[in-house]
Amino acid sequence: MTTQRVQPHLPDSGELPPLLDLVPVAGPPVYVLLGFGGVLLFLLVPPLALVATLAAVALVVGAVLVTLGAIVAAPFLLIHHTVKVRRA
Repeated sequence: MTTQRVQPHLPDSGELPPLLDLVPVAGPPVYVLLGFGGVLLFLLVPPLALVATLAAVALVVGAVLVTLGAIVAAPFLLIHHTVKVRRA
């Protein structure tokens, strides 16, 4: 069994084209898509950062409220349990 070497199709200019100008099918060059992706990223980051900050603040406030509720409720629960055990 013999193998044949296949030559790739290259442009006739004698030099290879830049990698970013090669388009496999149809559509804009890669750097246009990367530029669009960068702009989209810069447009989406600030709102997402705001939402993440608000979620973190809500989580911290909730944890503080739960902690304060536990501190306030602990003496009442302790007294209730002590009275209940002494009556039994």
